[in-house]
Amino acid sequence: MFLFSCYCGLRYSDVQALNVENVKKDSSGISIRCKMEKVDRLIELPLYNLFDGKPE
Repeated sequence: MFLFSCYCGLRYSDVQALNVENVKKDSSGISIRCKMEKVDRLIELPLYNLFDGKPE
């Protein structure tokens, strides 16, 4: 989980709060859509674009 949070740029608490509903898969790849706990903002992270797809 620590490495995943480093690759995605998410706080550890935000990674802990992720669940299946936050993960979306489409033709491009996997993305995460979640609300950050500390700043209360909705974000969408395309994992297929980050670090050559390593978070996927």
